[in-house]
Amino acid sequence: MPFAPTAHSLSLSIFDIPLILDLICDNLTKDDLLPCLQASRGWHDLFKPQILRYVRFADLKKQQTWNILDRAAGIRLLTIDISDAGWFLNNPYSPCVNLLTLRCVDFGYLEPGDYNEYYDYNLDDIGDLNLTGRPVDPNTNALNLVQSNLNLTALEVIHERQHYRANHFTPAVFLSISNHQSLSLIKIELDIVLPGSFLFAVLQHLPQPLEDLLFSVKGLRRQPGTSTTAQPTSQQHHSLRRVTLSPCCYWDDNEDDQTSEDIPFNGAIISLVRCSPHLVDLKVSSYCGHVAVLLQVLADHCADVETIDFEGHSHTVPNVVTLTGSLLCLREFRLAGYYTANNEDEGQLVPTFLHRSSSTLEVISIEPSFDLPNSAINPFAATEWNFWLECPRLREYAYRSCGSGSQITADMRNVIDTRVGV
Repeated sequence: MPFAPTAHSLSLSIFDIPLILDLICDNLTKDDLLPCLQASRGWHDLFKPQILRYVRFADLKKQQTWNILDRAAGIRLLTIDISDAGWFLNNPYSPCVNLLTLRCVDFGYLEPGDYNEYYDYNLDDIGDLNLTGRPVDPNTNALNLVQSNLNLTALEVIHERQHYRANHFTPAVFLSISNHQSLSLIKIELDIVLPGSFLFAVLQHLPQPLEDLLFSVKGLRRQPGTSTTAQPTSQQHHSLRRVTLSPCCYWDDNEDDQTSEDIPFNGAIISLVRCSPHLVDLKVSSYCGHVAVLLQVLADHCADVETIDFEGHSHTVPNVVTLTGSLLCLREFRLAGYYTANNEDEGQLVPTFLHRSSSTLEVISIEPSFDLPNSAINPFAATEWNFWLECPRLREYAYRSCGSGSQITADMRNVIDTRVGV
């Protein structure tokens, strides 16, 4: 790729520009890639361990595959079936110990069956800390690569198929994760229903360098005969900046006397927030407690929080009468499905609290669920929500009512006209 250098520039090779080289690799056939590495010293050198490079395995011939596997020590990013890591775990010639990113997926699993099949999963088929799931061969479990890759910075486990039942998160894997000294990102996305103990296990084994945590599962189920008050460790997570938690918690159809405290997710998120003093971004879905409780914990323990995104339903009246403190760095606040005030005092909790952050707020978004009793009430038309007129940095303001009507539309227009001086 020639270009004309100027008097003030140096002549560069494409080998000095990784992005260009990556694009070229993508446009080459897989059969062409290996000869390029073998024949060109410049290309070969770029795949040395000190350089960030990647090779995609797709329809390679057997000999080509083995030639690349024999250079496993040079791989920095590995995307692999979670049950097929045998060569990388037991390679005596070129140990795979220099990974920066490990992505574990489910290439080898069957296509999903009936839509409702995952709801019928027996808890004994789904792994938890007690290893009740199907045994996994430690010699092929890709998660065991965490222990041997000391410079690993990102771990992603993504399963989109519902036949994932084996327990790859063994106690040994959790221990290697919690003791890791460079792991800064953990992303777990599982399209299955899991016992609540799995969430607790993840939160109990977060490594100290962790900055980003993304946890998403199809659902969390309370295990019969187990305590619902189990809490994650109280260990402080000073590096944790961004947290996204979105399990679909739901009620057990066989129990009629449950409260929000019976949902294992509620206590887990509150405990995690308390132990993360430098949290900046928090996104929580399917929380079944009252938003006021979480806001108070944030005000007490997370002075640096800038973004709050809550989605869920409050099943109980909050155990707080007033919200104390403030969030002086809060820029964005999004709330969906929570506006379920049973009385005037309860309805003023959130807006009164947010009013104290009016000098920094840039985004306010409220989206009540249509199945809630007060969903047709426009909170921005109420006096307590008019504080947004005092937000000098406000750039986005939204209220999406599922029970909308002409009165709500008119109220919104009047408020907006006042804001812009029409």
